[in-house]
Amino acid sequence: MSLAQSFTIGLNEVARTIAGGSPAPSYQGINLGRGDRRGAVLDGGSDAYDDAGYFADDLPALGLTLSRRTDTLASLNVFRWIDTFTNTLAVPIHVSLTMESNLGSDSLTRSILNDPLRTVTYEDRPDSTDPILGMMHGNNPVAHALVIPERNAGFLSRRLLLDLQPNQSITFMFADVLVRDLSDRSGDPALALSSTAFFIADPALLATGLSPTEVNRIANWTIPSPGATTAVLVPLVWLTARRRSAAPGHR
Repeated sequence: MSLAQSFTIGLNEVARTIAGGSPAPSYQGINLGRGDRRGAVLDGGSDAYDDAGYFADDLPALGLTLSRRTDTLASLNVFRWIDTFTNTLAVPIHVSLTMESNLGSDSLTRSILNDPLRTVTYEDRPDSTDPILGMMHGNNPVAHALVIPERNAGFLSRRLLLDLQPNQSITFMFADVLVRDLSDRSGDPALALSSTAFFIADPALLATGLSPTEVNRIANWTIPSPGATTAVLVPLVWLTARRRSAAPGHR
């Protein structure tokens, strides 16, 4: 069996300025919410996005600080966001925040799957070169309770429900896997579905580069400690070689 020719996500797609400039493979620092593109992913590669992972809310006005880390996990074709919100007020905060992703497929965006833990979308055009997006929102009861995925035309939102006491923090991790075979797109939907299912069942690879302390702070994922998982951890290119069956009616 020959390996499929999988495209590779962009390596310098993470914005490092408020206006969305100076892209690099990663960003670590603050984000102010509305109008602040720091830590957002720009194109992603092959028009995957028109900016992804930015907040529509004015966070300081709500009494929140956001410390964020965005990473390019190139060997997995994954972009990862880790966002920590802290209540700076002397009173509790109960608020709904919106993390937006403007998809490159625009009004031609269609959903293959949209459930509480993952959303898989594609561009409904026969000659599309946009990758299929597998967006992962978490894998545990916190994800079910506090993260609400919503799609509106070419936008995908993750709505976060925050209930924080004074000085309390919460950390979320989100990850998107991008799938595009360069020679035969017929199996892309099946691969996107199997890849997101794989990562949700065993998210250890999504924690690449994180310390045990950082992993333990993530609220919406349950990630086994090293050695605790029994699954075989394999890169996306290996999964690509396995997929043969196609979801009907899509190229």
